[in-house]
Amino acid sequence: MFQRLTRYTALVGLVCCTLAHADRWEDEKAKRFKGLPDKIKSEIASAIPESLEVKPKKSRRILVFYRCEGFIHGSIPHANESVRAMGEKTGAFTADFADTYDVFEKANLAKYDAILLNNTTHMKFTEPSQEAAFMDFVA
Repeated sequence: MFQRLTRYTALVGLVCCTLAHADRWEDEKAKRFKGLPDKIKSEIASAIPESLEVKPKKSRRILVFYRCEGFIHGSIPHANESVRAMGEKTGAFTADFADTYDVFEKANLAKYDAILLNNTTHMKFTEPSQEAAFMDFVA
């Protein structure tokens, strides 16, 4: 009886955990990632150099991906703001930000010079082609 109850409890826990995980990222992002206060944005901006040591020969574009399937880092909005402000202030690059796996398509990735993974954890591509496009980009 105890063994059967334990298996049943584990199964119920697994189903509940799976259902709860489905919208976990969106729920946690909404709770944790409020807009940064202007004071923080100002401090970030003041830490960025006014000019570049070397100007890029051509315009650059980066993809900043910040989705978490595991531990969710509270520093993600700060890093996103830092990258956004750095590109804007220096003109070294333009940054696009995403937290959905649909950006990992070969045609879309072709427009980027780099992908920055901002504190991502346990990435779970929704389609095998997305993971392949990402790995091809890295290669």
